[in-house]
Amino acid sequence: MKKLFFFLLLTTYYLLPTTVHAVDIGAIFGPATSGYTTVNSLVNVITHNLLTVAGIIAFLGVVFAGIRMIQSAGDAKAQEQSQGALTAAVIGLLIILGAYFILEIAKVIVGFDFINPPIP
Repeated sequence: MKKLFFFLLLTTYYLLPTTVHAVDIGAIFGPATSGYTTVNSLVNVITHNLLTVAGIIAFLGVVFAGIRMIQSAGDAKAQEQSQGALTAAVIGLLIILGAYFILEIAKVIVGFDFINPPIP
């Protein structure tokens, strides 16, 4: 009975109309604009963010595979699996670094910075 009473009390409390104090975000922050004047600037921001997220994921993969390797000190099969995961994470990190360097080389050749584009 106490649970039912408590449930009804909470339900009526949250369902009763309350005063809402809203803030006009448009007046504070201005109109919502994308800021991307060209497709190149949008692609550059996406590329930069993807490289950053992929690097963080690969780094966390290395850390977790290392922890799994330490925890599987006596089990040969678990240690082999964690070594494979560590190898895959390091290879992924090398691929990400290779992609970054390819973009930097393309910047020198083409003359456009793909990682940090100039903001117009």
